[in-house]
Amino acid sequence: MLSGTVKAEERRHGGGQFCLIFFSCLVVFLLGYLKLRTSAVFLPVLAANAAVTSPILNLLGASATAHGAMVSSPDFAFKVIPECTSIVFSGIFACAVLAWPCQLRDKLIGIAFGAVTLFLLNLVRLITLFYIGTHFPRFLNAAHFFGWQALMVLLTLSLWLFWMEKLTTRRRR
Repeated sequence: MLSGTVKAEERRHGGGQFCLIFFSCLVVFLLGYLKLRTSAVFLPVLAANAAVTSPILNLLGASATAHGAMVSSPDFAFKVIPECTSIVFSGIFACAVLAWPCQLRDKLIGIAFGAVTLFLLNLVRLITLFYIGTHFPRFLNAAHFFGWQALMVLLTLSLWLFWMEKLTTRRRR
């Protein structure tokens, strides 16, 4: 019976430790993000997102061009702002990965895996929002602020759960 009590105590302590590390990391990340998001540091990131989105739209027949952070076509245009990137979702994902008790190698692989995956998912988001804005403009705000935001939160959580369950070697206590 004692070993069951010890294991339960370890789980409680581990959960508290995870939460402390996660929320501490999250505060540091969000403070840094809020400080930098309006600075020139973000301009290349915004332009890169537009530059990657535009040729994909062209492959899909949209005749889009990118100028800085703007993506435009004869039918629709949008500006990539910091919230239109995967940075916030990748940051939250990285905080969860850093807080999870596993080997450093697993954490580094997880952060790289998550950042790339969330970047690709965000490209899908930008492309679908472009087409919604082109063909169904009255639904753009709902799709942008409610549909895709909620979906990106769920995808980020699901990606972390996948990484945690399938791609880590949990540290033995």
